[in-house]
Amino acid sequence: MVGVPAEVLKWDQEARDRYVEYLKTGTQTVHHARGMIVGCAGAGKTTLLKRVLGCSEEEIKKVKSTEGLEVHEEIFELCDKTKSLKVRTRPMDDRNNEENATDIERKSLTLFDFGGQCAYYACHQIYLTRRAFYVVVVDASKCLDQKVDKSVCDQDGTVFSGWTYGDYFMFWIKSIHTYCVSDTEKDPKPIVIIAATHWKKRSRQFKDKKKMMKSLQCQLPKSSRLSQYIGEDNIYCVDFTLPLHDLETCFFNIASNQQWREKIPKEWCSFGKEIYRNKRSKKILKI
Repeated sequence: MVGVPAEVLKWDQEARDRYVEYLKTGTQTVHHARGMIVGCAGAGKTTLLKRVLGCSEEEIKKVKSTEGLEVHEEIFELCDKTKSLKVRTRPMDDRNNEENATDIERKSLTLFDFGGQCAYYACHQIYLTRRAFYVVVVDASKCLDQKVDKSVCDQDGTVFSGWTYGDYFMFWIKSIHTYCVSDTEKDPKPIVIIAATHWKKRSRQFKDKKKMMKSLQCQLPKSSRLSQYIGEDNIYCVDFTLPLHDLETCFFNIASNQQWREKIPKEWCSFGKEIYRNKRSKKILKI
């Protein structure tokens, strides 16, 4: 069953038979990538997202710390002609209502913005999945052995008390590895990008990308498998004065990968559109 969602393959026989019956009524190919933006509080996760969206400097100045989790569903469309991300101007569901739209494969990207406050970490783990790629945001202006300021993230009375910026980086790398690595070696490893924010004000520890890579790797135990997520080629330096072309291209290339392409019954798409239309006037919870 090529192109079938991974979850379907884990269903019992009765559920899989029902899925096959639905397929006989017609299918639609869905190409939907998901990116998770994670990191310590105050690292610049939401600001990074706003910059990728092309928000003005005034809008970015009004950014506040994310509380919990913000899901920006199908916020980008992938434009194959220009090899770029296009900010969605209207809901994908509305476009799918166009005549013959179900026969057109539209590629989209959803981004999850995780609040960096440690109080939210327990529930964040629910959302970590190998069916996503990860952007680990690191504040390059802070040394890794520097304790996180209480004004940024109040850790008192928690297991995170006294943690350094390096500790938070390790927490996210370990979490991604723990919750997203498949038991099957055939499945690809999680895709991890490291975004180094405040690059113009970077600490002496991060003289350049190579130095930063070595500093981050020094946080790991010797011969750790986690070193596979830290490489010079997956570190992107970010600052207000620096363009994001390389990072945006990276997002596009990852989201264009065929691993996000799935074939699902058309009836599922119809059901999804019905939910979207009704949630404007009715209370509907996602399960």
